[in-house]
Amino acid sequence: MSAAKTYDVLIVGSGATGGMAAKVLTEHGLEVLLVEAGPAIDRSDFHTHSMPYDYPFRGKGSPKKIRADGSQAARESTPFPGYYAEKSLHPFTTPPGNPFDWSYRSRILGGRTNHWGRQSLRMAEYDFKGETSDGYGVDWPFSYQDLEPYYDKVEDYIGVQGFAEGLSQIPDGHFLPPFAYNCFEHLMR
Repeated sequence: MSAAKTYDVLIVGSGATGGMAAKVLTEHGLEVLLVEAGPAIDRSDFHTHSMPYDYPFRGKGSPKKIRADGSQAARESTPFPGYYAEKSLHPFTTPPGNPFDWSYRSRILGGRTNHWGRQSLRMAEYDFKGETSDGYGVDWPFSYQDLEPYYDKVEDYIGVQGFAEGLSQIPDGHFLPPFAYNCFEHLMR
């Protein structure tokens, strides 16, 4: 009988954080076990660039409406299987009268990185200093400047799109060219 393998690190969840942690730790020689609650998905089933009329049900029905059997009303019309997982697969609860739709909490291999849209905003300095700036909570023991080089590394690796706008509340990053605006976004800009 052989002994069970021992790992240096156990990572639960293969999304953005778990995936990046696994990458960095294995590059530094650690033995990592990455576990995921959901299944791998067949990327040949993706419909992320389809027109609404190409989807089953042509977009009719709301994914937020739950059927009596606990399944999503429009599950068949989603971009890929697993996007709106069965309600029973999510072990999360909400207070009575205050529901929250967990549909974007993907329980699939890769988590939300499968549909995140290459946009990931950095936290600003005041986000780290809640007590100092707002009088609530506790200030973090580090600052935005402490994390900035790590934001840079992650953005260079994963590819984040956006505009450099010089706003202190949304610090600029290492951006890929931004996606083109749709009509409404042009009006808002």
